[in-house]
Amino acid sequence: MPEDKKDYDGFVIVPENTEESKIVFFHLNDGAEKGTPIENTELGDKYHVVYFKLNSSKDDIEFDDTFEAIFVDPVYYAKRLLPSFYCMIVRKTDKSVAWFEEYLRELLERAILSKVKNYKAALESIANN
Repeated sequence: MPEDKKDYDGFVIVPENTEESKIVFFHLNDGAEKGTPIENTELGDKYHVVYFKLNSSKDDIEFDDTFEAIFVDPVYYAKRLLPSFYCMIVRKTDKSVAWFEEYLRELLERAILSKVKNYKAALESIANN
């Protein structure tokens, strides 16, 4: 985990078992100017959240829900979801809104076009890049 909790734009959590998860932090801007947090409060910043759940065959994940929320500690929140959900949480900034909307649009279009719900591969590709 980054030393400063504010030193990332988002992260992906992939449960590895019932008690542990892989957390991969990322930046949206590859070193360019960071976005300015919007809609934040004294308690914490606002985040974009997308959930994926294991499908009935337990061999892949599928889109479950997306929403925005204010978190004091989004990593702590996301870890409490184990082992049921995979998730991606991105700090809401003036630069993240368009990125997140595009991410969701592309993700859902790929699923519709391929008729194969391969969200796990899409989520892991972000984690590996």
